[in-house]
Amino acid sequence: MTRSLRIQAPELGAAPALRPAPMQSDTYAQPARPSNAESLARLSDALSGFSNSLGNLVPVMDKKDDDAQLLSLKKQLAGMAEADKVRAVQEGRVVVGDTDLKTKAIQASHGMAYGSHMVAETQRHLQTEFDWDHGNPDEFISERIRHDLETYGHDRNFVSAYLRSAESVRNWAIEYGQKRNTEQFVQAQGNAAFLFIDTKVDELITAGADPKVISQQVMQWYADLGKDGTLGVDYDQLDQEVLNKARRITTTHPEVALAFLTAKRKGRGGQDLSISTNPAMRDDVLRIRAAATRAISDQAERAFLDMTLAEDENLLRNGNLDQVRDLRYTTQAGEEKVLSRDERVERAKERYFAGSVREAATKREAPDATLARELRALRISGEKHPVVEANVSGIAGMASTDILQDPQGLEKLKGKLQAYQWLQGESTTSLLSYTTLEDRDFAETYLMATRYLTHENGNRYSDDEALTFAIRSTQITAEGKASIGQHRDVIEDAVGSLGSEPGWLWGTNDVEPANAAAAEQRVSLLAQRFVATGVKPDKAVRMAAEAIKKTSVVYRGVLLDLQGHDLPDNFAEGLDSFIDDFAKSNPLTLEQNGLSAGDVSIAPILAGGNSGGKFMLVDKADLTGIVGDDGRPFYITIPDVRSKSREITQEREHKALQDAMMKDSLEHRGIVQAVDVDGQTYWVNEKTREVMDFTLGDDDLTPVWRKTGRRYKRNVITTPMGGFNTNDRADTIGAAATSAAGAVFDAGMANARAAAAGAKAIGKVLPEVKIGEDAFKDKSGR
Repeated sequence: MTRSLRIQAPELGAAPALRPAPMQSDTYAQPARPSNAESLARLSDALSGFSNSLGNLVPVMDKKDDDAQLLSLKKQLAGMAEADKVRAVQEGRVVVGDTDLKTKAIQASHGMAYGSHMVAETQRHLQTEFDWDHGNPDEFISERIRHDLETYGHDRNFVSAYLRSAESVRNWAIEYGQKRNTEQFVQAQGNAAFLFIDTKVDELITAGADPKVISQQVMQWYADLGKDGTLGVDYDQLDQEVLNKARRITTTHPEVALAFLTAKRKGRGGQDLSISTNPAMRDDVLRIRAAATRAISDQAERAFLDMTLAEDENLLRNGNLDQVRDLRYTTQAGEEKVLSRDERVERAKERYFAGSVREAATKREAPDATLARELRALRISGEKHPVVEANVSGIAGMASTDILQDPQGLEKLKGKLQAYQWLQGESTTSLLSYTTLEDRDFAETYLMATRYLTHENGNRYSDDEALTFAIRSTQITAEGKASIGQHRDVIEDAVGSLGSEPGWLWGTNDVEPANAAAAEQRVSLLAQRFVATGVKPDKAVRMAAEAIKKTSVVYRGVLLDLQGHDLPDNFAEGLDSFIDDFAKSNPLTLEQNGLSAGDVSIAPILAGGNSGGKFMLVDKADLTGIVGDDGRPFYITIPDVRSKSREITQEREHKALQDAMMKDSLEHRGIVQAVDVDGQTYWVNEKTREVMDFTLGDDDLTPVWRKTGRRYKRNVITTPMGGFNTNDRADTIGAAATSAAGAVFDAGMANARAAAAGAKAIGKVLPEVKIGEDAFKDKSGR
């Protein structure tokens, strides 16, 4: 809003007031006003001493009067900061002098200050916020000037000074825009070159090109991308971008990064140049070279470990984890490291479980089926399944009367009992390995209650009722203790009679084991718990006996205390094989003691109450130790049992596969087994009547046939069974093939071949690897 009143400014009152000159007639007459041009000339000249920008407001004219007033004004305006003048304009506080000359000077000074402020603000905006791609800088400047003049331009002196400052920003904007466009063009050229290099290098890497070939190709691109080429990018900029690319791929493709550093290109003088020889890039080159060298060593180490752990996973799958040892190796960087057996086993298990997830998805397995498959694989290697172990552990610890009031706790306990029952169906030895005696007693109490306890109306206990029964049986009341005392003799008599019932407690044995006392004591204690909770003595003993039977392992009449060790499903076959071998090798011992192989069993060697998984041969009748013909005891360890059981399984599987391959080959080639005139049995080609022979191929499975040069002489092809029946030929051939092939899978030899191949591969990755006492070194000369 235009101000019509003058505001007196006492701070500018240093100049003397102007008074009218007296006349003779004593009549006042206003003195003549100086011309406009003359006043502005004096104003410009006065202000020029402290503001160069005011020196050109108007043409300089001769000084007249008022010099003292202008000097005072000049001092006062010089003492004001430019920011104060700008705020005065924005807030409408521009003072007015007590003379017209002072007012013009003040307005001009503030107009100049605000114009300079507008220029600075406009430049900042154009440099930082303005959209040059879609906006018009000239329109933006005009709009800004128009707004300032409408808001603050109420005085011609203010406007004139403001415009002189403000208009200068137009020329600046034009120059800035031109410079910006030039820089953008140059930057666009550089970006195009850099994007080309980045993209093409990635394509070559993906295609598997040799690092040296990639680096040479990049140097050839300089001719097209550089000063003399299409884009005209400075060679130093190209060098910097290649260096940047090397830095970005140092850890992922270190060989390519190193090749970039030493790749040669021709300079303008024809000399060979490389990034490594550029002094300005020396520090970066050294850092990249060090990082790339380390990355190459790390990659080699990872490749070696991946190969090693893949072999370990394969050992786990085949039940051979006992072959894993501490691994010492030297990296390409010369660093000696050790990978412990425990860490190798844990990593092998991690890899196995990761692969098992994929296998389960492929086979569309149910969760229980996946767990069972994984459990079998870990069991033959003597390792525990972490999920199964977590599911069945801590059962007894949760069994308290308080849990009956905790619905969530009850559901969790039921889940553990379900897992226990599932594990029991999978493997008794695993059940013993994964659970404590207290866990088993509680779980079996619950299971026996669900199977045998009924109400007066004949209905069986529900799961919740059986669980309540099991929980109460762990906390015997005074009344329950009295019931135990009353029926103790009956319980002991019933337990003692169990041995007279073949198969009831001790499997298929006709007599109770010599070491049955510990198991009988467990039956008695468990039966007492049942009696204390209201079960009749005879029924309690039967329930307890079945529970103990389900949680016991008997071999040849001896209860085995496995002490937490797990055994493969066919452990009995493995033990049979050891004992049969012992019997053949030590006939004198058995003869002198009146024993046969069937009379020999095993018992743990207890040292401090712990066998450590070591067993000795004993007479199953009295558990007397048996020594060999040389007088030395014969020991069997848990790893021995696993290894033998594994060999038996692999041999059986390999034999079955051999038979299938032989049968398929015979049918495909039309070969039959036939008896010739000399009474000998031969393989005969039905069509050509040629006598054939075979050997097994490198896979030890596929028969490789060859002609013998003989021909079958009988007119009618006759099988060893006494005739030839086309319909029965396949079965006859299959049976004959089984006998004729006679090839037995040698697990030891297969493992030796695998170890040799692994050692050969290891020697190609790292400088030196030591497994146990065996050392393998890289002989390639790297």
